[in-house]
Amino acid sequence: MAENVELEAALARSYNQFMATQCGESGGRIFYVAIVPWRRPDLAVQEIRRVKTLGSVAGIFARGLEWDRPLTHPDHWPIYQAAEQQDLPITVHVGNGSSPTISRMLEGVPRPFFNEFPQIHPLGTGIVSGPYVLYAFTQILSSRLLDDFPKLRVGFLEAGIEWTTRLVKALGSKNRAKIDRWLAERVFVSCALDDDLPYVASKLGEDFIVTATDFPHGDAFRQDQLAQGLKKRGDLSDSTIEKVLTQNPQRLYHI
Repeated sequence: MAENVELEAALARSYNQFMATQCGESGGRIFYVAIVPWRRPDLAVQEIRRVKTLGSVAGIFARGLEWDRPLTHPDHWPIYQAAEQQDLPITVHVGNGSSPTISRMLEGVPRPFFNEFPQIHPLGTGIVSGPYVLYAFTQILSSRLLDDFPKLRVGFLEAGIEWTTRLVKALGSKNRAKIDRWLAERVFVSCALDDDLPYVASKLGEDFIVTATDFPHGDAFRQDQLAQGLKKRGDLSDSTIEKVLTQNPQRLYHI
């Protein structure tokens, strides 16, 4: 992130070029999601078209809040149109997009690190960023976005999945049929290994559940052995595990 949006756009192009080159040498084994400058939709659209021609791109990176703007801000519509045209999903990750408002709110608050405070610290172990994924989920599923772009796919990653049952219920019964269809076809959420997946699947189905990991990061969402971890649980069928690990991610990313 950079306050100068043109600099941010240049950094995004540099990052995407590097990732496309490196992933392109993997023989089709490794893909990446491209970063775009959300505050400059015109430059973002150009970059989405460019990275598609480079290859090895699987989606477009977003946070639940981009510089004080929700993902459902009308200025973002050209980005979604370009993503839909290029058959690239929007993948929402944790983080607040360097929101100036939130940054000002936290000025002067020291940020503790886990290595320094391994037990309990009154300020916790870091700035909470997962709720922005939940915020984006609610905004998108209660907006016109998925209606306006009927082929667009969206993934919500890094924040677990148990919250989906509560938020879908909170969205009300009026649009429940539409939401159920989206969850079965175009909206995906990544699970953590300790999530109550049988309960979530019983309420919302299992076609929207995917996996994600922050490996090689050393944080709480690092999952080194996803396949083994899901099998060791003992409460998931082989067909469900295959959906979570393979079939659903293929439908999200079209890989």
